Amino acid sequence: MERNTVASDIGLSSRNKKLRSNGLRFGSWNTRTLSTAGASTILSDELNRYDLDFVALQETKWPHDGKVITNHYTIFYSGDKNGRAYGGVAIAVKKTLLQSVIKFEAINERLCYMRVKGKFKNISIVSYYA
Repeated sequence: MERNTVASDIGLSSRNKKLRSNGLRFGSWNTRTLSTAGASTILSDELNRYDLDFVALQETKWPHDGKVITNHYTIFYSGDKNGRAYGGVAIAVKKTLLQSVIKFEAINERLCYMRVKGKFKNISIVSYYA
C-alpha cells in the first residue's frame, strides 16, 4: 500500500487505476486544511489528475459558507458560522459537470449536501465530518 501520497489519501492506487468508463467518479478526502495559500489550487490539480467528478472534502477549515473557483473545479463549502477556521466540509465539482448541480445546502461546519441531476435519477452527495 502506498503511504504519504495523495493517491493513498484519496483511496486510489496507481496499480488499480482503471480506464474511465462513461460513469461518474466520486471521491472523499480529509484535506486536514485548505486555509494555507495555494492549497485550493494544489487540491484542484490533484483531483483533476485522478479524473474525479465529485469529491466530498473534510477539514477544509474555511470559515462561513460559499464557493471557491479553481482551474478545474468549483468547491462549494460549509464552515464555522462564527468565522473560526475550524472543521469545515465541502464538495468539489468538476467544472464540466457544474451545470448538473441542482442544489447545495451548507448545514453547519460538519455537514453539507448537494443534489445533482443524474442521467436517470437525481443523486444526493453528502460530506460530513464526525
